[in-house]
Amino acid sequence: MAQKRDYQISISTSGDTNTPFFYINVVHTNKAYAQYLATVAVKLFMTNIVKYLSGANISIISPVTQAKRIGSSNILIKYAFVGAGAGMIVALLYALFDMFLFGKVPDKDYIEDIYQIKMLGSLNRSK
Repeated sequence: MAQKRDYQISISTSGDTNTPFFYINVVHTNKAYAQYLATVAVKLFMTNIVKYLSGANISIISPVTQAKRIGSSNILIKYAFVGAGAGMIVALLYALFDMFLFGKVPDKDYIEDIYQIKMLGSLNRSK
């Protein structure tokens, strides 16, 4: 479990060095604590930015919001591989079941001819 001190805060601009917009990003595993950290970071930024940008009118354009989960595609990929593997196993079992039980084997020597497995016996089905 992540500790409260395991977080990351970054302040960035939109790429232009002369932009008046700043973005504050907080990364933490606990959503509520991440929102708290973002709120504290915004307050600290607003009180301290005046030292560097004198005479600037500082205001919050958008409130603290929750971002989408990072790395959720990894979980989706894992489920996709598990589902594909399970689907292949089910398809193989169905193909074998279909081949042996529904008359796809042409004669009693088919298994011995194809797979070189000695035939132990056969069952006669009445239709």
